[in-house]
Amino acid sequence: MQRRKRVIVREFESCLRAIQGYGKGFGNQQADPFTIISVDCEGNVSTFSPELLGLDHPTYGSFSFGNVLTDDYETLAKRVEAERAGRRRKVLQSDEEVRAEFEKSRDGG
Repeated sequence: MQRRKRVIVREFESCLRAIQGYGKGFGNQQADPFTIISVDCEGNVSTFSPELLGLDHPTYGSFSFGNVLTDDYETLAKRVEAERAGRRRKVLQSDEEVRAEFEKSRDGG
């Protein structure tokens, strides 16, 4: 009897890894810079989910970090690192705001 080959579905495998790694610091490949590199037909580059390439958000702006036709790798990498640092600052600031709000409500204020 011939044995069937295992079919691997990327989304299922990613979901399984996320569940197995929950709380262990595993990231989200669609949100972590340079995990996915997407280039559109005009050369615009993003390192987030391909669905975000070409979109502008009123708060977050463009999800593109540059263009392969006009920017070199070092320029793109610096922009991604600046975005990562900015995002980390926002998360830490949000944590502090939540903590302060909690303390305020706990103290009856």
